[in-house]
Amino acid sequence: MESHIEEARSAPNPNDGLPRVLVIDDSVSVRIALERILRQRPVEVLAVSNGMDGIGAMLEHAPAAVICDYVLPDRDGLTLARFVRNHPLLRTVPFFLITGAADAALEEQARESGCTAVFHKPFTPEAVLGALDRHVGSQLGLPASAAPAPEEPASARILVIDDSMSVRVALERLLVQRGYETTAVSSSAEGLRRLDEGAFDLLISDLVMPDMDGIELVRFIRDNLALRSLPVILVSGLGDAEIEEKGRLAGVDDVVRKPFTAASLIPKVERLLARTRTASAPPSAALPSESGTEVAFKVLGQLRSVAGVEGAFLLDRKTGQVVAADGIEAPRVSEAAAHVTRLVPLLTELGAGVSRAGLRSGIFQYENGFLVLHEAGRLTILVALSDAGQLGLLNLMVQKKLPRILAGGGS
Repeated sequence: MESHIEEARSAPNPNDGLPRVLVIDDSVSVRIALERILRQRPVEVLAVSNGMDGIGAMLEHAPAAVICDYVLPDRDGLTLARFVRNHPLLRTVPFFLITGAADAALEEQARESGCTAVFHKPFTPEAVLGALDRHVGSQLGLPASAAPAPEEPASARILVIDDSMSVRVALERLLVQRGYETTAVSSSAEGLRRLDEGAFDLLISDLVMPDMDGIELVRFIRDNLALRSLPVILVSGLGDAEIEEKGRLAGVDDVVRKPFTAASLIPKVERLLARTRTASAPPSAALPSESGTEVAFKVLGQLRSVAGVEGAFLLDRKTGQVVAADGIEAPRVSEAAAHVTRLVPLLTELGAGVSRAGLRSGIFQYENGFLVLHEAGRLTILVALSDAGQLGLLNLMVQKKLPRILAGGGS
């Protein structure tokens, strides 16, 4: 079957220098319709009729975007989407799927395969050009006002640390396309220098690096009072659950596995940035009469006044951050907070499974003492206690006295 790609290979190209958009569809009428729409932008349009020619065109011409039909004569569009996301030189290229079926399951498969967006037939020029402007607008030389505003504020600043140039470029491209101000560096040392020089809203770091690996970097950040609340995404190519668990214990907020796609990365970025904005909002009614820090340390002071209390910390469940800690080493606080974050939902589900209401507190006995867990509003309080004889007093305090302090009723 003859293809337009053969013409593209043999004929002189009058559009050298323009970004290329590749259209893959076995319908002549659809290819013509898309070409007419796309020519409203400064792009060169390549059109082919099957998946094999599409792969050849992608490898030869490195398109800025691909628009592909779901149903093709030789393979489906999802197969091509996965090919793009798994290819080191193509994985960041926006891939738009065309389908005539309004099928929610197919759209979910499209997202999992790495499709940037799905167009439903009959598609409109507005839908096609809007998506193109949003994802390829910078390559088209469009002014910022010509493209839709990014979903996240352009002021969000993200630091990328990876010793691989290709990975840095891929991450930068995905983030910048969505309006994020992105700084990319090649080492942990350089990353820490940048963190020291200016504020960032999110850190994306590779796991394996020559000077300091991602887990060591996160431990350093969690031990630094000025940086410990910074959300961190770890990028891992190992697929090792044990290593990823170590990362979470060190304080990693989320993990993205290589090869990553927009679909696997961006939702996690958006979630953590949303959490950061929530955390920086005015304090909730949970701590009404004093600043959160003052209240937190008043609570810690009351807890440490009980004989046998060796240490304690307060965890804000809404933000996932430790509000205050005393008597527990910083690395252990980060590890314990990660454990508590996972444990509380499990204990809540356990109670619900036997018809019990919300979790209030729990006492866990160890060979050398006890851990006492208590829920107070949006805070989770964890206390390390060595004296069993003080359990009653401690329980009375967390059940009766601390709620009054948190409500602003004094000590």
